[in-house]
Amino acid sequence: MASTRLPTDHRSRRPTYRRRNGIAGGKGTLDQAEILKNLYSTPEAFNKAVADLVNKTAYGLAPTLIANLPLDQAITLNYDELFEIASNDAGHKCAVIPGDENSEASRWLLKMHGQVSDASTIVLTRSDYLGFDANRNVLAALVKASLVTKRLVFIGFGLGDDHFHQILHDVREVSPESISRRAIALTLKDDSLEQKAWKNKITLQPMSPPGTDTATAGRVLELFLDYLLMLSTDSREYLLDPAFDSQLTAPERRLKELVSAIHELNHDSDDPTVTAAAAAIGRFGAGN
Repeated sequence: MASTRLPTDHRSRRPTYRRRNGIAGGKGTLDQAEILKNLYSTPEAFNKAVADLVNKTAYGLAPTLIANLPLDQAITLNYDELFEIASNDAGHKCAVIPGDENSEASRWLLKMHGQVSDASTIVLTRSDYLGFDANRNVLAALVKASLVTKRLVFIGFGLGDDHFHQILHDVREVSPESISRRAIALTLKDDSLEQKAWKNKITLQPMSPPGTDTATAGRVLELFLDYLLMLSTDSREYLLDPAFDSQLTAPERRLKELVSAIHELNHDSDDPTVTAAAAAIGRFGAGN
């Protein structure tokens, strides 16, 4: 998996606007955001309020699972820093684009709609969307390049985003058939109309059948990500970890004895052959 779309918590990405006295009745999300923005003294004050609202540090299970996948790049519409925090906690330093260079980063994260660390970059209102192409076409170009050259998995993604529709349209003009094979969206529930709308565009893989409640569907998605993570790693470091002793099979216990003996022999010898053997089995938990 070369890239992924991060889970979207719509409550954190866009402030809820409850209808009061019919002010926003029937208005679309972008227009609701525009109305909210005009209630603040300045656009800067509105953006700061949005940034303060979504600037959280405690992340859930889904960001943890995704951050531990063997990724080298990711793309998100979220403003928060939960993926970056989870990625750093997992030992994978993350460089954010746009942002300062990080020479220690092992992956990069493209934040198309801005970030809480710079509230002025947040894209939320209709005006922000209309001005997006003029100011951030380089970011869109990176997404288009990823769609053409990589296999992308969209997780927790709202397929109604206008920017995504425009990007996908541009890419399909160049390579219409390959996109449907390269891009897959994991949706919570099967929706026949959504399947028809995205036919031959991207592949939709629902996690649950129609009628499943959202909480259950979300849990199924987490289970799937956990299974995917298991299949995506070949680490055997648990072998020498005492915490896993009770879970080892009989062949694994025998293997543990042999691996431990080689590690002990390496400690007592400077023979290059022994050192090479210890290095070769390092992924079984050398140094534990």
